[in-house]
Amino acid sequence: MALSQPNLMVSDLVAHRIVNMPLAARKRFTGKVRVANYPFKIEALMSAAVKSVFARVKYEHWVPSSVKNDDVYSVFYEAIKAVAALLETGSPLNWPGVATTISTAISYLREMKKNEASKYMKALFGQQTIPYSDDWWAEVETSLRTELTLRLRGSIAQYNDKLANFIRTAAQKGFSYEQTVAGIKDISKDISDTRAAFLARDLTGTINSMASQKMHVSVFGINTYIWVTAADERVRGTPGGPYASAIPSHYVMERVLCRWDNPLVYSLDGGATWVPRRPDMPMAHAGYAWSCRCVPEAFLPGVVTATKARLEQKR
Repeated sequence: MALSQPNLMVSDLVAHRIVNMPLAARKRFTGKVRVANYPFKIEALMSAAVKSVFARVKYEHWVPSSVKNDDVYSVFYEAIKAVAALLETGSPLNWPGVATTISTAISYLREMKKNEASKYMKALFGQQTIPYSDDWWAEVETSLRTELTLRLRGSIAQYNDKLANFIRTAAQKGFSYEQTVAGIKDISKDISDTRAAFLARDLTGTINSMASQKMHVSVFGINTYIWVTAADERVRGTPGGPYASAIPSHYVMERVLCRWDNPLVYSLDGGATWVPRRPDMPMAHAGYAWSCRCVPEAFLPGVVTATKARLEQKR
């Protein structure tokens, strides 16, 4: 998601409170209080939605069980055309059984980000009642729906292309009906429930990170975040874990300071200096890597810096 200029930041009164905050109060800005968490509830909803999409395009729904050897290829070709036509009718997000689930997931994500913003407010000011606008969410939701549509259509189109190529090969080589069906079942693993769950996790990490980025920038005017891992043995690169040898390693990113405008750098001194990421580090934002459960947490000391800069521009 492209960064836009902050336009819904906290009020000037609150801004002055930030920059004039006593040093003792700023001890809250340690970056060690866990606020952002991986949205498992959203992943479950996304998994149900993706399974519904995949179930609708599986070949069993388009091919009669009474197909005979003589017309097997033509019937399968018609099935492939039917799935392709279905994709042209609109976004899979609007299909029956999918639209409501997706809307519920997105609404839950919105509330989750509002709660995170309130917790950041409490860390900054000692209270959660500082007023702010969440008008920025409309842009976020549009971006999320676009991303989800692209991912789902891409998966279905890839599945359909594999089917078409296989049917052509089967026709050319004279595969029997049994051989053809066996081959199609093998290709259909690409849209199995397991694959759907895997894709749902990937989608969840990405949209959660996208929403966090917009909230950090629009509400607080900050461009930095702390990379937070799931902190379990499944984190890539965790010593002794099942993915201990994984490169890039997400384990080495725990509590590392990152920039939203450049996923190729990091800082170990609170943002005073930025250096290129090492080869063993991911060259992407938290949550963007395939099936990543890492989350970006707002770097609250950055609020002070960003607010000072904004007030200076107003003088």
